[in-house]
Amino acid sequence: EEMARRTKKLLEQFAPGSIVEVQGAEDGFFGSWYSAQVLEAKEARSIIKLRVSYQAFREEDGSTWEDWVELNQVRPLPPQHKHDFLRHLPVSAPLEVLCKEGWWEVVYSGVNGSKYKVVAPLYDVHHTVTETQLRPAWLWLADTYTWDVKLKPSASTPPARVTLPKAHKA
Repeated sequence: EEMARRTKKLLEQFAPGSIVEVQGAEDGFFGSWYSAQVLEAKEARSIIKLRVSYQAFREEDGSTWEDWVELNQVRPLPPQHKHDFLRHLPVSAPLEVLCKEGWWEVVYSGVNGSKYKVVAPLYDVHHTVTETQLRPAWLWLADTYTWDVKLKPSASTPPARVTLPKAHKA
């Protein structure tokens, strides 16, 4: 009964029409989050899959790219962050940077004038960006349907990830 209640709540959270972020799961996209609209949600044996339409990607004919993704790759849109969140940021703090229409996991490496330096450890790529291209490394806690901010980078887990209820882990 508890599992059925959680499944129902998750299906409501990610109902068709919802705008979500999908975690990149292919080579070259690990550590990224892209906006997508939920088109359909299916549940079978306590596993939820969503058919999504990516806002950033197009097929050759110009239509939006659609794909089926598992719930552990999806989170709601993160909340607005405080405008001064960068003010007291320590070096190596995890962040997300807007690049190529997606949010990518990076760590803070310093300031360059009015811009911020970040590095994507997975790819050893360095960027110098404006404040508007940065946001906290959000952590979606599906067990409690709440957001948290990852405060320390970790080599074993990416800065932004989805933590699913135990009943929904594959």
